[in-house]
Amino acid sequence: MRNSRIALLALLLVSSACSDQSPLSPSAPAPAAAAPRAPRLASSVVDMCIVDTVPNGYVILAYRSNYLCNYGPQSTIFNVMTVGVPDAQETVCATSPIPSGYSVIASGRSESCLNYSPTGTNTYTISTQPPASSNTICTSQPVPAGYVILSYGYSINCPGYSGGSFNTVTIALPQSPQRACTTSTVPSGWVITSYGTSSFCPGATSASLNAFTIVTPVSPQTACTTSTVPTGWVIKSYGSSGLCPGATGAGFNTFTLKVPGSPETVCSTSPIPEGYVIVSRGTSSLCPGYDGAGTNTMTIQRSGTRGNGLPEPL
Repeated sequence: MRNSRIALLALLLVSSACSDQSPLSPSAPAPAAAAPRAPRLASSVVDMCIVDTVPNGYVILAYRSNYLCNYGPQSTIFNVMTVGVPDAQETVCATSPIPSGYSVIASGRSESCLNYSPTGTNTYTISTQPPASSNTICTSQPVPAGYVILSYGYSINCPGYSGGSFNTVTIALPQSPQRACTTSTVPSGWVITSYGTSSFCPGATSASLNAFTIVTPVSPQTACTTSTVPTGWVIKSYGSSGLCPGATGAGFNTFTLKVPGSPETVCSTSPIPEGYVIVSRGTSSLCPGYDGAGTNTMTIQRSGTRGNGLPEPL
């Protein structure tokens, strides 16, 4: 009997010591537990304590419990997270960080992730964006840099599905000319040439302009004045078009952009490219601020050149 009590005491001491051990590290995976594991394609899969920080580039594939880790504020059920480097498409817990270059394309549920509910969602399917092609992602994720939004839609597989509001976007790397929703960010160096209306973009009414066409400019290029003048280009003149916002017949809503020669006469509202200087001023009815008396144009040329564009003599 005495030997049995000693053996039981020793077992209790070992269990207590194990509960005080330090958190798991990627180099020391925890033993397998009975909790279900989510299907995965990820590489470099390891277990970490829930209180640890997920390494950059890793995602959370599942949670479970283990006697080697303490519980954190995230959960009283799980204290271990299984992490890994995601494949091109991977299902991850919704609490996972999303690595750069990935977007959420669907959502689902798993008992192996935090906040499980039979009716809610607690997982994401993430995917890398194939170059120069379109892809549909959930609106809960930011649009990757350089992409534009072609249209909006609905999916039961994305958060916020109700059938009455958009919860997906179809995105693509633009190809000139490209039609897109005005909620898109115009890529650097591109300009807007016209606007229109689309029922697949937010705010569609008979009077709204919720879509636009963008292009990579070819000198000279006429664009809506809502465009950003590309670096190194100048504003040669202004005009009006019913295809751009603010068409009243009285004011300007387009401008003609070009790569400047030397010398070049431009509107005074034009940016001056690096390396150019103003050599004179003038007036033009095709530039804002024309009154027949003051000046509203400027002639610019490359610094260190003569008026004919040739280098100044030494």
